[in-house]
Amino acid sequence: MNIDAKPVIDLTKIAWDSQVEEAIIKLNPIYGIEALKWNVKTGLLSIFEIANAGKRIAILITRVDMLLDRSRELVIMHAVGNFENPGNLVSILNPVFDTLARMHKVKIIRVHTQRKGMDALLEENGYHFCENVYKKELLDV
Repeated sequence: MNIDAKPVIDLTKIAWDSQVEEAIIKLNPIYGIEALKWNVKTGLLSIFEIANAGKRIAILITRVDMLLDRSRELVIMHAVGNFENPGNLVSILNPVFDTLARMHKVKIIRVHTQRKGMDALLEENGYHFCENVYKKELLDV
């Protein structure tokens, strides 16, 4: 038995469903569920199911951004998985992120996270810090 063996992963683009919604709600997305649903329906966002032996182990919500220099980035907006240790999720999904980037013919992958604990895990997998994002809501509009 090879203890370093990676699980066999199946990557499938899927539609929004109740299981996706249930998983994403737990993340408290800053854009809100209705906005995410609309963006998936219009094709601005994509949802991918990551499965192992026919069992869903993770859901990704992604988009591809075009930059000013006309290069593109794969953006991982949300990643939800069924792992006790989030480090396992990052190490297993990192090659999936690479595969998605190659599918979209992009060289840069940007991962959004609201969890400070993910910083070190992402850096261990080749990512570096690139931005802070702040949000303000106008209550009188």
